[in-house]
Amino acid sequence: PDLLGEGFADRWHQQLVDMYGLDYDVSEHIFLTTLDNLNGNDVVPPKGADTLLTVLGNADLDDDIDSDDVKAVESAVKMGATVVDYPYCDANNDGAVDQKDVQFVKDMVAKKKQVIYYYNVDGEIASVHYPVTGTIIATYNKTLEAVRTLGLSSQVIAIDDFSYEWPTYFPEFMNLPSIGSRFTPSVEKVLDLDADAYLCGTKKWFAATLETDIGSSDMDVIRLPTWEEGQVLSGMITLGYITQHEEQAKEYIEWADSILSKVEDAIGDKADSDKPTVLVLDAGKPLSTKKAGSGQYENSVRAGGYNIVKDIGSEEEYYTNLTMEWILNKDPDFIVFSQSSTAYQWNDANLQEALDNLKKDFALTTACDEGRFHILNLEVFIGPSYPIGVLYMAKWFYPEELADVDVSEYLQDYIDRFCGLDMDVVEHGGFAL
Repeated sequence: PDLLGEGFADRWHQQLVDMYGLDYDVSEHIFLTTLDNLNGNDVVPPKGADTLLTVLGNADLDDDIDSDDVKAVESAVKMGATVVDYPYCDANNDGAVDQKDVQFVKDMVAKKKQVIYYYNVDGEIASVHYPVTGTIIATYNKTLEAVRTLGLSSQVIAIDDFSYEWPTYFPEFMNLPSIGSRFTPSVEKVLDLDADAYLCGTKKWFAATLETDIGSSDMDVIRLPTWEEGQVLSGMITLGYITQHEEQAKEYIEWADSILSKVEDAIGDKADSDKPTVLVLDAGKPLSTKKAGSGQYENSVRAGGYNIVKDIGSEEEYYTNLTMEWILNKDPDFIVFSQSSTAYQWNDANLQEALDNLKKDFALTTACDEGRFHILNLEVFIGPSYPIGVLYMAKWFYPEELADVDVSEYLQDYIDRFCGLDMDVVEHGGFAL
């Protein structure tokens, strides 16, 4: 700061605006330090924790661990960086950014077998024996979908009771043993299987005390988002890294981005006030809405809708019950129902019947009266296939901008490329109406 002078950040910001049209608040992203501490070969790490790959050591906050991360941690050490500002530079999770982290990241780049650390779905720092290339217990259908998408099916040795309801979609897992309920698994069965890892989601729903229950077992409990908070991409790329399936994760991310970027182009730079208002409800409990954290909420926003339950109820709730009076008063442009899992066994006729039954109770809404009343199967609303659900909704919200898009083509590509199923999605149906 002494060398650059007071107001440097403001002057740099104005220069970016004048020369490049970039309204970029550099004060939030730069770390001013004595100039002779760093040189042109250094990689200055970005502040914060905005990254998809939530593995400590990902110091440059991109999608992999490589030599740039080593350089970024080296720079962080020179800068006297703190864990508070640069959490991903504390690769060994000892509470300090120092030379030990430099060596730790070098070992990560060399793919050394060691315990590494990551932020799990609940925002907690957890450990895992890297790499996870051995046996896996996978619970809940969205976790199984993530596992298969990344090419990990052969490592799965057990599932949960609920997953047996999916013979059409998960035929390869039907003969595996069960650990019981995905919510409260049998610890005895889990330990008897002696798996290397147990994959599940948030403690709010799944096996909340499992880490404690398994005692001194070496089994890793890996909690990554496969639907929660709309953070599927992060869960996929992090799981891909932990299991050394980075290429499969990259292929999936590229597939998802190809769809999401198309939606973003359709939305453009519309302000929230110019977006169609939308309400997402549970088809099984029609007055129950999906809130922030549910995945459905986030994906309706990604599709370019302004979800009207943004400020309703507690932030800790995924679901909130509404009244018909409230819905009629708000009168959203679109109402989208989330149809609970039908295990890929419904067709369009089943979905139409469900939608027709819902119309009886919502006949007074403008959305129903004017044909902006839809139903979307949970199979594509959340989970690894969620970009399909986003595209369905975006096509409803922005029909002119996406007039030439055939969503079924993208869904067929997903089934063919990542699922290995012999399924014609148009003939099968049951996804969205």
